[in-house]
Amino acid sequence: MSGKTTKETDDGGRAAVQTVTAALAAVPPLPRLAAVLAGVAPGETRLCGAADRPETAAVLDAMGMFGARHDVTGADITVRGLGNGCLLQAEAPVEIADDETACLIAGLLSAYDMPTRIALGAEPDTATIGQVLALARRMGAQAEWADDHRSIDLRGARTANPVIVQQADPPPPVVRAAFFLAALNAPGICGLSGASSDIAALFHAFGAELSAETGPDGGWYQRISGQPPLAGTVLQFA
Repeated sequence: MSGKTTKETDDGGRAAVQTVTAALAAVPPLPRLAAVLAGVAPGETRLCGAADRPETAAVLDAMGMFGARHDVTGADITVRGLGNGCLLQAEAPVEIADDETACLIAGLLSAYDMPTRIALGAEPDTATIGQVLALARRMGAQAEWADDHRSIDLRGARTANPVIVQQADPPPPVVRAAFFLAALNAPGICGLSGASSDIAALFHAFGAELSAETGPDGGWYQRISGQPPLAGTVLQFA
């Protein structure tokens, strides 16, 4: 994710608004990830230029099932996030036809101790979604296929397990993003093989720090300290 980060401060010198100008459209699944983080971070996040992006709208509709709210003004979307660990239980199955959105929401919910069913599209990418579910189980979640692989049943542990996952092949970006969404609500350090500066920059925009370090095998892995103090931000969609 290219661009610059600036911070405005209030009269007391505290950081009040973080503004990130970024080429979000260039790297999937960043637009979807931005919308998920906006729904989790407390306060308001403004997604400038996002109103005409159907994938962003689909994420926000899904996040609305868990209590996040948003308004559209012209080309901009203002999201009122609930806070890390504060999502509400959905009252009905959450219908998500888009595989990347399903991966991100499944990752996020795998650290919440509440039952959720995600109804998928007609031909879901079971391999990629399966990677997300496998990582969710490593963190203590119950994550199972249902309806002949057309739905997912999720329930996170009462307290998610912080894990360091070393893999020979680093996972695709959407699986990495889903893992770190789960890690937001886990106490302690979570890490995953490989690294993505684009995903790290987007988490940083909301107040969560992902660092890249060398693992025992000499390869890179990315880590996060869970339950960070998140905050709303302003993102410019290219």
